[in-house]
Amino acid sequence: MQEQLDLEDKKKLQRFVNRANRLSLCKFFRHGEPRMVLALGNESTKAIVPEREEFIEMLTILRPFIMKDDDIFFNETVKKVRTRAGQDESSLDRLNSVCDKFKFYRDDKKTNKYRKKYSDYVSPFSALTRDFGERTIFDILDLVMNGYYFHSDLGKQRKLIDFVKEQTNRWQGSLSEDDLAKKALIINRERVREAFKYEFYELVIKMANCVLELKDLIKELFDLPLDEELYQESQVLYEFLDI
Repeated sequence: MQEQLDLEDKKKLQRFVNRANRLSLCKFFRHGEPRMVLALGNESTKAIVPEREEFIEMLTILRPFIMKDDDIFFNETVKKVRTRAGQDESSLDRLNSVCDKFKFYRDDKKTNKYRKKYSDYVSPFSALTRDFGERTIFDILDLVMNGYYFHSDLGKQRKLIDFVKEQTNRWQGSLSEDDLAKKALIINRERVREAFKYEFYELVIKMANCVLELKDLIKELFDLPLDEELYQESQVLYEFLDI
């Protein structure tokens, strides 16, 4: 199918594959699917998740796939692959599946599917839920990455702070008077923090897995490398920078 691609499309698809390969090789995914556990106890809740440094590394590599102005933005890459998939039913089914999953995390708040799916409890404690209000995980990621990790956007920082306050008020609002005693409130705050950390990591992993699924489909549909020079350059950079 290479002959159906113009030079610019070849380069963009090759860059998508190159970076997706880096994503699969980062420490966060070094054993495939990262081990994640939400350990629930009578007095505490503990999220067993990868180290923060590993998570930040993964976010750094994931970022271009979810930025709409980037050349390897997921949705634009899907369009290029779709026009080359032809009428192959199996390939189209796989493409539609991964596209629908990514779209869900990005913008299905418009149809309320996102809120409905993520309003379920993640623990026996009614205070701990997945309800992000009117936001999707995509919205929260934008605030975290551009207001906290990678940029100092004051507007996004304040929105992120407002979001944290909203979540805290909602969780505390569902507690009984006994729960609001000082000791119990501290315990519940810890449960909330750990449960939210687990949920956040889990949802980001699902978005990253969409990228890796699309990479695998591209490899099957096209003869790689689509651009030998870009492929070789990516190998040099990976070996030199070791990230």
